[in-house]
Amino acid sequence: MAGGRLALAGLFCAVVLALAVPHTALAAGTASGTDIDNTATLDYQVSGIDQTQLSSFVTFTVDNKVDLTVVAQDGSEVAVIPGSLFGDGVYNVLTFRVTNVGNTAQDCSLNVVTVTTGSAAKFGGTDAFDMSPERAPVTRNFVNSVMDVAGSYANGTDTGNYIDELPSDSFFDVFVVLDAPLTAADGEIASYHLVATVHDAGTGGSLGDLTTADTGAWNSGTVQVVFADAAGTATGDVQHDGQHSDQDDYEIASADLSITKSSVVVSDPFSASDPKAIPGATIRYTIDIANSGGTDAQTLITVDQIPANTMFVSGSVTTSNSNGGATITVEYSDDGVVWVGAETSPVAYIRVTNSVVDASTGTAQITFDVTVD
Repeated sequence: MAGGRLALAGLFCAVVLALAVPHTALAAGTASGTDIDNTATLDYQVSGIDQTQLSSFVTFTVDNKVDLTVVAQDGSEVAVIPGSLFGDGVYNVLTFRVTNVGNTAQDCSLNVVTVTTGSAAKFGGTDAFDMSPERAPVTRNFVNSVMDVAGSYANGTDTGNYIDELPSDSFFDVFVVLDAPLTAADGEIASYHLVATVHDAGTGGSLGDLTTADTGAWNSGTVQVVFADAAGTATGDVQHDGQHSDQDDYEIASADLSITKSSVVVSDPFSASDPKAIPGATIRYTIDIANSGGTDAQTLITVDQIPANTMFVSGSVTTSNSNGGATITVEYSDDGVVWVGAETSPVAYIRVTNSVVDASTGTAQITFDVTVD
């Protein structure tokens, strides 16, 4: 027994752990479905004699980390003009980037959510109106036709309305294209969220089933789904819900015009210092136009009908514009239909066209005289 105890006391054991060889992973991490193998070996001696090596092997399968980001690409509000319509070839575009930072390919559905009027906009201020798909029944969102390329919307080329087979560490730019109502005022904001939701990939050309997370116990041999997304901007978009969202804004860039017409008695047949509007008196009309909006107004056409019981004073039209380079055209008509550059007989209508009235402080003025019958 003593010799046995001495033999056991002289036992020498060496344990060597053979670990899986590390490899360089993408930012998204090791792809789901990858098997991670690990083997431990045990070498030992009994009384100085090498014994048969023992080993133990274990493996597990990498699970599916589902994680995507939606990030607006516009650095400020996207300026739009009231009445600008998709059907007329004007494309008011918000650009978002949807990136798969998970570890397996995913499909993504896309949903545009309107911010409630009065709620905060992305770049400051509050939402004041809604853009509208005036020439179509649904909100328009389009996926860039080229993956991993920062793009701008191309009508007729970018036609997809969901993301198909988005690999790990790749992105698509998504364009929201809406119409601006004619009633929107300069400086008003319309704000939107783009929400991307993960779906199962694997069948190219169609949107896969909605991805669901596995909530049960870990199973080492099964690919299980874990939602790793952060909370987004849209209401209800919380962390780890299989979706992500970001917000972006439109802002109306328009002229804000005012027109004011006034009249003054210039003279009458009897009083040189305090004339009255009696038959034979000359009345001067003044039309003042001002633009306080943030965008130039263009092709401003002012039409005025000579009042009944008065007669236009030949050669009395004067015009001015604060923009010295503006083009001003004066035309006349006896019926309001046919317009000519020379005075008609009689002059029943005057039409003045200003090519531009500048933004912010631009003004234009028109005057003409009539006599009271």
